Amino acid sequence: MLLLTTSPVYECVNTVKIKLLAGFIKFCLEDDMTDSYPRAFLFDLDGTLYTSEGVIAGAPEVLATLRNEGVPFRVLTNTTMRSRSELLDHIGSMGLGVMEDELFTPSVAAAAVLDVYECQSVAPFVAEEAMHDLGEREFVGGVTGNQFM
Repeated sequence: MLLLTTSPVYECVNTVKIKLLAGFIKFCLEDDMTDSYPRAFLFDLDGTLYTSEGVIAGAPEVLATLRNEGVPFRVLTNTTMRSRSELLDHIGSMGLGVMEDELFTPSVAAAAVLDVYECQSVAPFVAEEAMHDLGEREFVGGVTGNQFM
């Protein structure tokens, strides 16, 4: 099912998903057969943990339970419009309490690849705010307007 709305129905569907997930996590943690269940969780931000209307009911508690029980999780986003620190501030203001190392963004992924290949010059095609996450590099072309040399 694909829902492209922020209507109360969409909010209700997400709340039900979070409640089902919370029940599943509780079941996994209480069951001694934990090898049969996921050892880690990945969450998308927008539409899973929050919407334009705010945080999905129960989402902060799910993340807190996982953290308290030592179950690894990461929060993912595909946005390149904000830096990781801006996203952390935004979701922190909603009470999600995601830590820096728990949030994975496209710019952070790109920086890791650039590090592996020892690339120092980059033509970024991301919002200026997200360029900070690419690290100390020379920005040429892309959205910077800097000319290639």
